Amino acid sequence: AKLYYMIALQTAVSNKEIACKMLNLAGENDASSGKYEVLLKDIYLSSVDECGLTQIQRKAVYQLALQSIQKAAKIESRYQDNANKLAKEFEKYNFTKEELKQLKKSDNSIQVDCWIKRKIQF
Repeated sequence: AKLYYMIALQTAVSNKEIACKMLNLAGENDASSGKYEVLLKDIYLSSVDECGLTQIQRKAVYQLALQSIQKAAKIESRYQDNANKLAKEFEKYNFTKEELKQLKKSDNSIQVDCWIKRKIQF
């Protein structure tokens, strides 16, 4: 897990996709540490302005970041305050009623490309 985490730290800026994979591997090998999810949150947040996302995709990435810190808080309670603060701060990124209608039409999911390459379910 340490090696995966070190690789993630080294590639977090230059190759976010690799960093994300390394963090997932680190988490699989050390399920008692939330620090991998914290770094993943930071990588997601750094991508919001880099990926040319639509407004609704941007909100989805904010939700991914929030999910990551919430997962870290479940693993280690020391991250709970951070998760609570982020949840409060991200209220401004909640989906509007119109966006929620749009999401329902697409099986409550949003495709985000860039390095994330995920279909995000809500």
